Amino acid sequence: MSDALEIIKNIIAQHSKITEIVKTTGDEMNDLDAVFSLRRATYKTTHAAFSVTTLLEKRDQLVQTTNILEAGLKKHFEYEEKVLPQFFGELPMKNILHDHHDILKHIENVKTCLLILERLNRDELLSKRVELIQSVNNLSEIVLTHAKYEEGVLSMIKKVFEVKRTTGVN
Repeated sequence: MSDALEIIKNIIAQHSKITEIVKTTGDEMNDLDAVFSLRRATYKTTHAAFSVTTLLEKRDQLVQTTNILEAGLKKHFEYEEKVLPQFFGELPMKNILHDHHDILKHIENVKTCLLILERLNRDELLSKRVELIQSVNNLSEIVLTHAKYEEGVLSMIKKVFEVKRTTGVN
């Protein structure tokens, strides 16, 4: 029983770390968006002043953060998929596995969107801005919603184990 409580606490702690990475990704997306906005304003003023270099540097930072998020989530998901079946029934586990797959698919979409920026011309870069922002926002929302769902279920299971421990009832 104490092992179960430790596993649950560990997963909830991992969710906090993941939430911080998601926040960092969002912050870097806002940074990239600011460059887009600045470039768009500059572009409207003078066509020749548009520099793709700064935009691509910000993009590279976001790609790196996205890769860190992906690696961390894959490791976290592997751990959850190993330990959670002992606590969850078949249906909650199916939902969790579906979410894991969906999150990894969204990460790939964000990375694809980021990587094609280099091949675009100035006008295409500016038009791609909205799609990129939406991709990152969707990813952030999906990861955070999934974490809240798992934490809710884990909190209920944790309470059951804590009551069993304090009352001695199996």
